[in-house]
Amino acid sequence: MPTLSNRSYKNEYVRYRQYYHRLWIFYQRPAAKVSVALLLTIFTIVFFAVFAIRPTLLTVAELIKKIQDKKATLVQIEQKAAQLASAQQEYLAAQTQLPYLDQALPGEPDLQQIIRLLEATAAYHGLALSNLKVAGANYSQAGVPYAAGLQPLPVTLSVEADFPTLNAFLNDLGRLSRQFTFKSASFNAQNQSRFAGQTDQLNLTLTGEIYFLPQDTYAADH
Repeated sequence: MPTLSNRSYKNEYVRYRQYYHRLWIFYQRPAAKVSVALLLTIFTIVFFAVFAIRPTLLTVAELIKKIQDKKATLVQIEQKAAQLASAQQEYLAAQTQLPYLDQALPGEPDLQQIIRLLEATAAYHGLALSNLKVAGANYSQAGVPYAAGLQPLPVTLSVEADFPTLNAFLNDLGRLSRQFTFKSASFNAQNQSRFAGQTDQLNLTLTGEIYFLPQDTYAADH
């Protein structure tokens, strides 16, 4: 006599067999076959499309990144172009001042020019220079380049006159076409006034520096 467990097993077996049988009958219908085939086709297309499109998507992403990088580079180039245009305008505006700069800081010491400038300035005020000394440029022999950078030429001179004349002379020295820097000035009274309205004579001893700016130049024989 069958037990309860065997009976349950048989019932379950019959029930699942009927279920699969009905399912098999359902899939034998044309509509079901078409639906399954359609789903398999869609799945296959999507599956292979992902692998087929993936390289294209990666290429597109890389191109987008390159475009963004090129845009950033283009912005930098435009900024640099604007800066160059601004610098060119400033250079053109300052170009008219270059001759004055060349006069103030020539490429050669030109000691004779310095002496002429000092003597002409003194003569303009009716003065005669004494003890005028202009030290030579710092060079040793022909073909040896000057030291780089701004080069000073020490100047020493003495002159005698009343204070207003000496003051005017000093003011004009500060306006020379060559750059002149005062280092020291000492005044000594030569005599005391004995008459009303007579101005004391002063002896001025002045030291200073006049400069030149070497520009790929070489010392010549002196």
